[in-house]
Amino acid sequence: MKKLLIVLSILTIALAGSAFAQDAPSDNNVGIYLADGAHNADAIPGSMLDLHLVISNLTADTVSGFELKLETSGPVFIAESTIVYPTQVINVGVRVGEFIVGFDGPVPAVDGAVEVMSFSVFVTDDAVSGGLFIKPIFFPSIASVPSYLIDADSGELVEMRQSTGGADDAVFVINSQEVPVATESTSFDNLKSLYR
Repeated sequence: MKKLLIVLSILTIALAGSAFAQDAPSDNNVGIYLADGAHNADAIPGSMLDLHLVISNLTADTVSGFELKLETSGPVFIAESTIVYPTQVINVGVRVGEFIVGFDGPVPAVDGAVEVMSFSVFVTDDAVSGGLFIKPIFFPSIASVPSYLIDADSGELVEMRQSTGGADDAVFVINSQEVPVATESTSFDNLKSLYR
């Protein structure tokens, strides 16, 4: 009987721990979406998809900059010439895919979300799935995570969490049956509110 009680206790702790892990990234989520809020799409070879990098469930009222790395897998390539920011910027990221961006002024949150960048990706093959990942830069300001700057005067940085839970989980997939699962329920609503 004691062994059964110990096994049940361990299982309860293990299952509760995994449930909490899924809910942990609820504030300051960063994700990549289509304009309709979807985080997956099917695309034919030679096509371009217009995507939006959004920080949702912000704990701050404004964003003055951000740092992160975008990586792609499969036949997906970021079209650098299509990158658009909400305001004038300086991007001092020198490594491929790194963005260390400062805005010329704070960008206000709308319903707790800010679109910090829009861009297009070029798809070269539909037989193989591809994905986009958000990771920390090589020398991050906050250890091992992407972050955003609340105010340039204060220099206060806030940790961002990937909308799907971690750096090894794709935040957007193309031509895949596996759809990323957002860890927070309001990411689509926050994105749609930016276009109202």
